[in-house]
Amino acid sequence: MKQTVKKLLSQLGYYRILRSLKSGTTLLVLMYHDFANSDEAGSIGSYLRERVSHAQFEAHLSILAQNCRVLSVEQAVNEMAMDGELAEDTVCITFDDGYRSVYDIAYPLLRKHDLPATVYLTNDWINGKMRLWWEQLADMIADCSLSNKMHGEIEGVLGIELGKPIVSESDVRKKRFLLHNSIAGHMRELNDADVSGKMSELQNVLEYDGSKQPPAEAMNWTQIAEMAENNIRFGSHTCSHLNLSHAGLDVIENEILESGSDIEGHIDSKVEGFAFPYGQDIDSYGKIEPVLSKHGFTYACTAVPGSNGVDSNRYLLLRATLPLTESGALLERELLLGLTPKRTP
Repeated sequence: MKQTVKKLLSQLGYYRILRSLKSGTTLLVLMYHDFANSDEAGSIGSYLRERVSHAQFEAHLSILAQNCRVLSVEQAVNEMAMDGELAEDTVCITFDDGYRSVYDIAYPLLRKHDLPATVYLTNDWINGKMRLWWEQLADMIADCSLSNKMHGEIEGVLGIELGKPIVSESDVRKKRFLLHNSIAGHMRELNDADVSGKMSELQNVLEYDGSKQPPAEAMNWTQIAEMAENNIRFGSHTCSHLNLSHAGLDVIENEILESGSDIEGHIDSKVEGFAFPYGQDIDSYGKIEPVLSKHGFTYACTAVPGSNGVDSNRYLLLRATLPLTESGALLERELLLGLTPKRTP
């Protein structure tokens, strides 16, 4: 039996946190995306997007296995539905999109530590029908020339000002990082058609030849089926990574249904979970709860930081990230802070 969070806090000397703990159990859902290969072969834009390394993820799992009760989100949500509460504080591990590195790096480590997890798939990417625009953007920015003229052309495409810190930054690497983040942040606010149009315009402005760069790689259905037989659950992330803030309910419902049906057709288990693409517009996601409930989804995850209590809305679960470190002491501290509920949507 894992030691309780209160006992662990006491042992580590976190008395202030111990005194502030709310009554009731806590559900902490951890969120991951891509992982860094040790040789970093492939995308030249890799350094513009933070990726968890093999060693960092193993450190995360070691701390979880030693100190926490770890269930899949499906198991935790079903326990709360049946019993009205969790037996004890619980941590869940989740991955968005379906990156190949989850199969290559995360999956063997999960098996090594005998821990469950859930992966939310973007079906059109898995099926080879699309590329992830943010990965392509990272490659474009990593490969482009940087000049005031170029900044002006980018501002013209986006209809925004990039700002003095980006234009005047002298460190080229940092300048690319700031530029990428500014563009990506703007694109996440747009509807999908506008994102596609802006990406095409940027590709022309930046003189980017996408055929020269290997695209980010998704796992395939054979790998997904193998994982499904070994303690890994799968959920929907829509087919096209749809920006739900701008889509009508009929389009949203079709994407969710098609995504879930496609996944169930490749694995021998029911799809119960959903993760909102982009995941930040929590105020607008309430309209989607009836659709999810109607079609048998038992929960949905946002990308809003925080932890969850038993009274949290199970269709608006908050998620957390652990720091990119191998330090056990720092990971324990962050984990325990995450297990103190901060918000109930």
